[in-house]
Amino acid sequence: MLTTPLLRLSERLAQLTTSATVALNGKMSQMKAHGIDVISFGQGEPDFPTPAPIKAAAVQAIEANKTRYTPAGGIAELREAVAQRLLADSGISYTAAQISITSGVKEGLFLAFLAVCDAGDEVIVPAPYWVSYIEQVRLAGATPVVIDTDEATRFKVTPAMLAQHLTPRTRVLVLSSPSNPTGAVYTAEELHALAEVLRQPQFAGVLIFTDEIYDQICYIPYARWLRVAPDFAERTLVFNGWSKTYAMTGWRLGYVAGAKPILTAIRDIQGTRPRTPIQWRSMRLLPPTPPRPRLRRRLPQWCRRSTPAAT
Repeated sequence: MLTTPLLRLSERLAQLTTSATVALNGKMSQMKAHGIDVISFGQGEPDFPTPAPIKAAAVQAIEANKTRYTPAGGIAELREAVAQRLLADSGISYTAAQISITSGVKEGLFLAFLAVCDAGDEVIVPAPYWVSYIEQVRLAGATPVVIDTDEATRFKVTPAMLAQHLTPRTRVLVLSSPSNPTGAVYTAEELHALAEVLRQPQFAGVLIFTDEIYDQICYIPYARWLRVAPDFAERTLVFNGWSKTYAMTGWRLGYVAGAKPILTAIRDIQGTRPRTPIQWRSMRLLPPTPPRPRLRRRLPQWCRRSTPAAT
């Protein structure tokens, strides 16, 4: 029989708070069960099905017996395809060794925080923010430092705000553009101004995590961090995936790219292998400018639903 000492949980769990997204979804489910018509502003999930060609490609991979273990970090063919996509997107040349395939962007971010953060490190997170950033930072032993933004700054961090919150303990700045949840998109000029602050010698050890998972759901010209500041390539980890663009939230597949030593560490932590058939299917969506006719048809629909906050 189990005794109380055996049921003791780790102290790190005491730092966690209940996911606001999970709590909201639970409340929404209860309301729907009572016949209430509810529009969810919780999980970021497209309301159309995964396109049929994508599903068919995954089935083909299964029927071709592409179901074996894969290397930690994903199959080489997919990582090379991601590298081509990144070159087209950001102008930065990556090797397959600088890329890891993850079970969604969420896992990629968590592995990255574990790889680069120690106790006492600080991670700057602009607010409003995706709720998982804070909990992942805490689980990695670091301290989240929140910069509150509002309508006055169009929910974006200004250079003055960034400079005010940078300290010798700052390890990571998290950039989310287009932002979850506000929809705010940084302009090239705004990103350039942030880069000028981070170029100061005393901040040379600060890494930038650029979360670009919503890059294809953008209604205005989109400026990428590394297009604006290519000299930050060694200090930047790029996170992206297929969940939002192709309505594949349940498929759990993303990627992270960056400096080889950090990606090697991420793969060492990762250990587990992303789903094999999904990796083979994903290759068809990437190099270097994937066909997106369905996406182009969806964007006007989303745009009509958008609010002024998405500018």
